[in-house]
Amino acid sequence: MSVARAALVSLICLGTLGRANRADAQTTAKPDPGVVAISHPSPVRADTRITGFVATPFGGTTSNAGIGFGVGVNVGLQRIPVTLGVDLLTAYWGNSNSRILVRAGDALVPVDRTREDTSYLLNTSLRVQPIYWRFRPYLEGFVGTKLLQTRYSLSFPDTGTSTNTVSEHDWAGSIGWGAGLDIGSIASGSLNFTMGFRRLSGAEASFSRALDAAGDVIVHYTTPTSCMIYMLGLMGSFGIADSASSVPR
Repeated sequence: MSVARAALVSLICLGTLGRANRADAQTTAKPDPGVVAISHPSPVRADTRITGFVATPFGGTTSNAGIGFGVGVNVGLQRIPVTLGVDLLTAYWGNSNSRILVRAGDALVPVDRTREDTSYLLNTSLRVQPIYWRFRPYLEGFVGTKLLQTRYSLSFPDTGTSTNTVSEHDWAGSIGWGAGLDIGSIASGSLNFTMGFRRLSGAEASFSRALDAAGDVIVHYTTPTSCMIYMLGLMGSFGIADSASSVPR
């Protein structure tokens, strides 16, 4: 009787171990190499960038060229080679000196102006660019606005006197177009090089100040804000869907 009971217990144990081994085999089984899992990427992709740039003098004048940096982002839909972008640039234009004529009564008085300019440019853009190329040229149009901040003083060469330095600012609109090239892998999260230029047409910024307490002598001047901008920097791509990720082998 005890031998039969021992045999029955042994059979139950063997059955349990067999079922456990089959479950482990199913759990650790390797996937079929002929089957590719279909990914479901986000419908939105994005490029972010940080660039340094140099800019030609405003309006092609003899004032200083600008130097600065900027950040931007472009967002688009998967497999559609068009993106919407926004970017912020800041540029320092250095110190410049120029002579202007100021009307004092019936006479024109020569005045030497010393100024230091800084600008901040905010733009929105529409860009056309291939997605899956290693060398990705682009063409874009943009509109925006800029803040020109200036610090300037005036001196009178005939009298040897000068005014104190004041800080003023003015807003001016921008419109233009640009082109460039992104170089590198299209993999999501990759870091690539970017280079390009922009032709910016800007409205004039205007500044004025009174030179006497009565306000009879007022210095008024305007400055153009059109320029060329040449950019070089780094760009990262995010959310790029692999064009072959959903195609079975």
